[in-house]
Formats: sequence, C-alpha cells, structure tokens
Amino acid sequence: MKKLSLIIAIAIALFSGCKKQDFNTTVNGESNGAFRLISPTAGTNLQLNSATPAVNIDITWSASTPGVKTTPTYMWVATPKTGNIDSPLISIPSNNMGKDTKLTISYQQLDQALAAKGIAAGALADLIWTVVADNGSTKLKSSDVFGLKITRFGDGTTPFNIYGPLSSTTIMELDPGSTTNLIVFKWQKSTPTLAANTVKYRLQIVNDSADFISPFILDIPSDNNGLDTTRTFTHKAFSDSLSAHGLNDLSQVSKLNWRVVATSGNFSLASNFKNVLYLIREIKMYMVGSFQGWDPANGIRMIPDNRAGLLNNMFYAYIYLPANTIFKFLQGQDWSATAYGDAGAGNISPSGGNIQVNTAGFYRLSMNKTTLKYNIMAGRMGFVGGATGANWNPPGVFPNYALGNAGTNLFVGLTNFTSGGWKLIDNDQWNNGSQAVDETRSYGTSGGDGSTLDVNAGNFNDYATPGRYRVIWDARDVKNVRYWTSPATEMRVVGDGMNQAGVNDWDPPTSPQMTYTGNGIWTLTIALKANKDIKFLAGNNWGAFDYEDNSGQNQLTGTDRPIKWEGGNNFKTPTTAGSYTIILNENLQTMRIN
Repeated sequence: MKKLSLIIAIAIALFSGCKKQDFNTTVNGESNGAFRLISPTAGTNLQLNSATPAVNIDITWSASTPGVKTTPTYMWVATPKTGNIDSPLISIPSNNMGKDTKLTISYQQLDQALAAKGIAAGALADLIWTVVADNGSTKLKSSDVFGLKITRFGDGTTPFNIYGPLSSTTIMELDPGSTTNLIVFKWQKSTPTLAANTVKYRLQIVNDSADFISPFILDIPSDNNGLDTTRTFTHKAFSDSLSAHGLNDLSQVSKLNWRVVATSGNFSLASNFKNVLYLIREIKMYMVGSFQGWDPANGIRMIPDNRAGLLNNMFYAYIYLPANTIFKFLQGQDWSATAYGDAGAGNISPSGGNIQVNTAGFYRLSMNKTTLKYNIMAGRMGFVGGATGANWNPPGVFPNYALGNAGTNLFVGLTNFTSGGWKLIDNDQWNNGSQAVDETRSYGTSGGDGSTLDVNAGNFNDYATPGRYRVIWDARDVKNVRYWTSPATEMRVVGDGMNQAGVNDWDPPTSPQMTYTGNGIWTLTIALKANKDIKFLAGNNWGAFDYEDNSGQNQLTGTDRPIKWEGGNNFKTPTTAGSYTIILNENLQTMRIN
C-alpha cells in the first residue's frame, strides 16, 4: 500500500512540476528550523541499472525543528543544473506521506519520473536537488543544494560477486620465474538486460590503501577477450605486471585490493565487493643436471638465504653429487625460466655453460643471482663451541666432531655436551661477515627442538642435563631450516634375526644393547640367523629414534650400507648364520656387518 501511495504521489508531483514554489525563509508565526542535506552527497553520479529495477536508493536530510506545535512535511525537489531550483522539474514527498526525513525510491520509480519529464532512455540528467519543509504556514528550503547526475535506464547487467583468490591477509607466495604455476581470479556471471549486449569484464587491482580510481596497478580484460568470468596469469606474468607498475621490490609484501567491473553496452557495474590480496614474490632456485636426468620439474630446490640483503639473491644446498656431474642453476621448474651456468672464475651467467663436479662426494653449493657468483665446497656440518669437545675452534671440528650426511640438506650426528654454548658449522673457519658465496655458515637458536635456525647469529642453549645427544640438522623444507635433538644414551638391535638366549623377536626390552665407542660409532658382536631382519632402536620401547636400511636390503658382509631414520625397510642379516660384529656409525650414516 505504501508503494502505491508513493507512485500516486509521484504522479501528482510530476503533473504539477515546474510550478514555482513559494519558499519563505522569514519566520512568521509557526516557523521551521534550518536543516541540512545528507545523501546522496554533492556530485554523486548515479547510473540506474535496468537489470535491477527494484533496487532502492535513500535520499536523506536532517530534521527541520518544528515551531510551536506543527511538525513539517518534506518534499524532495530536483531540476536541471542550468535551471532554477525554485521551479523544480520533479517534486516527490518523503516517506510516510512526507513526514520522514528520508525518501526511499527505486531505480524504476526514479527512471519513470525522469522519463515523464522527457529525459531519453540511457541519457544523463545533470540535476541539482534540495528539500522543502512545509508546516502549513511556512515553506523552508534547505540551506544546501546538491548536484546529482542520473543516467536513465538503458543497458544494464545484474549484480555479481567475486570468488577467489579469497579475501585474506594471509600471504600468498608467487614464484616470479614460473611460467607453469598459475594464479586465477574468479567471479560470478552477470546477466545483461539486453541479451544482444554481451557482458564483458575487466579485472582491476589497486594498492590496499587506494580507491579504485585510475591509474590502477592493473586494469585488464578477463580471459577470452573479456568474455570469461576468470582471469588467469602465470606467476611470472603476474609478477612482471606488478613490477611494471612500480611494485618491483620482490622481497616486500604486495598488499592489494581487487574487484571486477562488468560492462554491457554503455552500462558498467562493479562487483558487489572487493577482495584483499597479500602476496610475496618468492624467487625459487633449483639445481638441474645429469645427476637427476636434466628434469626441471624434479629439480632440487635450493635453500634461500633469508638474511637482510640476501633474500631472493643467495641460494645454497648440501647435496651428494656423483663423479663427473654437470648441472646448472634454474630459476623455476621449466626450461623457459632463466638458467645460470658457468662463466669462468667462479662466475655464472644466463649464457654460461654447464658447471661440472669431477669427484663424487657431498658438496655445499652456493650461488648469488645478483652478484652472479657461485661456489662449490665440501658439504659438511659439525659441532663447535664451549659445550663440545671441539671448543670454539672451527679448524678442530672435522672429522671428529662432524655430523653424518643423511641426505640432501640433512645431517645427523652424536656428540657429548657439557656447558659453554655451542653451534653447528659447515666449514673449518668462522664466517668473515662478507655474505659472499664462499662464506662459512654457522647455525644456532635459543629455541627448543623444531625451532628455525639462525644463520651466523646466536648460539644454541646448553642442555639442562649434560651428556651424549643426537642432533639432526634438517633443511628438507628449504623454507624452514630446523634442528631436532634426542638423548643418545643407548642403541639396541631389535628384530627376528638374532640367535641369543633371552632375546625375543621384535621385543625392545629384551633386545641387546650396543656399545658406544665414540665419534658416533656403536658396536655389537652377536650370533645372527640367516636371511632375517633387524633394525636399530635408540631406546627400550617402540617410539624411540630408530634406523632403517637405505641400501636396498644389501646382505653383503664387510660392506658399509647407508642408513636412514625417516622410515624404510629393515636390514637383512647375512645369507649364512654365524657370529658377526655389527657396526653402526651415526656420524657417517652407515652400518656394517663383519
């Protein structure tokens, strides 16, 4: 009933439009107090969407203080910008038969009002508006007159939402060198009023502190020349676009807002909301070469050095390389990425040749993509510090206080700890502070097990209880170099391959203990059954640290077999039963049956 009343009121107002109003700002008897316009604010540009005719807009103002007893009624009036507001083109009473300080009017009603005054479909009406308060004896115009541009119904399209990337301040990582990893912006389809005017979309991106006002960081059509409800980028293409628009510090978090604008004919509509997108463009460097089949997709990712000045520049890895290995450093996981090769004298370049390692061994490789330098040195890790036997003397670390090479970016070793602080170090000299590719790296942290390690910074805390401990240096997650420790007070041989009274199969409490002889070496002489299984357990219950076979279940005696601690097959006993000496070397990560 309210809507019908408003339509009747609009019809009456339109019929009487252009009649000069008798405004009086002089107080005579029952007066009205001055009042102000609120919204739409001056200069608003309103485009009526023919696809959503029922959408309402509110025109609001403050109240005119009534006189002695009469509450005023209100009339919204508008006329062309070049006209006289005292002779309005349109006059419409406010809500509640003129009693409210608000006029709620739909797109359709406003469009009909403009059409009745000869404004063409799709045309722009450049208006001024105000409000008149009337208490029956006095009509008072607001002290404000606001400009308002309204575009009549023509083309239109339905409102729509954006989907992803979801709005979040969680930092998304982009690989600026990848042409295979994708970032895809998605949104809801918008339907045009006129089917012939196909909707096209544009993705718009600005800094999170900016409004969506040109110039944008990005303002580009969606996929399929603007027709699709997606916009797909490779990580490299998106990063390059950001850099081209001033966001060229890849180490800084880019804080962005994004939205989509749909256009049908001459009508444009922004998505219902915007999404926040925080991202960092992280350079990923890989080793690709003969040792892994020259397969970029399975390249060995290098550890990023996150120290100030080195982030996204310096990368390194601890890795075993066979004899006569050739390789390159690749900034990505396909051959479209930049590959760095040998340019002589420790230099690299995108046009360089293969880098070669002649002798099989465990190496530390470092490269800096900014200085275009690289270094190859022994890949090792050792204990140093007052709490260790090596004291604070790096030249005395290797080999007696070395950890074993357990795998790519992985070391395990034992030593006796007292007090006085300690670190792990990968060379027989201290770092010189140069941050060059041949710089020594030492590691420490004040945090407990699982903590991220600091490079060339603080020490590890002393153990509350001095003694022998096992330490694991673990950078298999290259983004989080960590360490783990456990007591190394005992080591047992468990399994079904021992022929000794009182030893039950696969029973840790009755399994024999090995003897520790120093430098990570445990020994046990015992009768073994043929072709059975054993493993090593650092405790008298399951759940303790244990070692499994990493040799493919080799049964040869007198031969070192590689071991691993992160799960695998059991060790096989020899093919002939008899008395054997088992030697487990944790610092070399091997076992041998003699």
